[in-house]
Amino acid sequence: MNYINYFESLLINSICLIFPFTLYLVYVAYIKAFNIKENKKFFIGAIILSLILVLIFNKNDNYHLFTLLSIPLLISYISKKDKLSLLISLFIMFYYNFFFKINITILLLEYSIYYVLYHNLKKTKYFYKSFTLLFLIIKFIFACYVILKIQKTLAFTLNSFLFLTFLMSIIISISLLILHLFTKSKKILDIKNVLEQLEKEQLTFSVKTGKDGKVFGTITTKQIKTKLEQLGYQIDKKAIHLDHVIASLGVHNVELELHKK
Repeated sequence: MNYINYFESLLINSICLIFPFTLYLVYVAYIKAFNIKENKKFFIGAIILSLILVLIFNKNDNYHLFTLLSIPLLISYISKKDKLSLLISLFIMFYYNFFFKINITILLLEYSIYYVLYHNLKKTKYFYKSFTLLFLIIKFIFACYVILKIQKTLAFTLNSFLFLTFLMSIIISISLLILHLFTKSKKILDIKNVLEQLEKEQLTFSVKTGKDGKVFGTITTKQIKTKLEQLGYQIDKKAIHLDHVIASLGVHNVELELHKK
């Protein structure tokens, strides 16, 4: 194996995967800046384009590198695009079977496991982390098996196993990096959009006062949270900070911490 060409191809493939999602994030930043409704087809287009670019620019016929095709599939799953995930799975299975002669039964088993896991975990609290972890573990196991089958031997030395583990670890690390960059960037843009909307909001509370205008009681963070929920904002009570007790009539500023620094 030519290691220089291998890592060069790995870098090119990583860029091919990142580029469409970068364009999508630029699009999201633009529409949020001008309050334009998002067209969901752009996100689907970004996933499909990432697949196409990897197939076009990957000049290396090594199976290791084509495991990166799983990244668009993983992003599709964690974005809960059921039909798109199924279509990508079918496409990848066909591609692997046609070009690498991988047994269709093995492919059906692998991608059926992803699909079953997705439907069992998608409504759970820690869906993103648990599904991503299990997805990558399963990918690693099946990739190791397929590589050994392609080499037409199940007998391997400790050195060959360590090298295979090293290569797959690099690919998984790149997968996690791309996934992290995409999800974090999307979250930051969403937070920025919510902040811009919240800055325009004014909350009005009805309170009882005495003859001298003194307010009976105070406005609490719980009341502020409830009022925000009525306006469509899901804000944790711990994110609401009051620098002083609201116990008087007038305009008061409330600080919200939507994201930890």
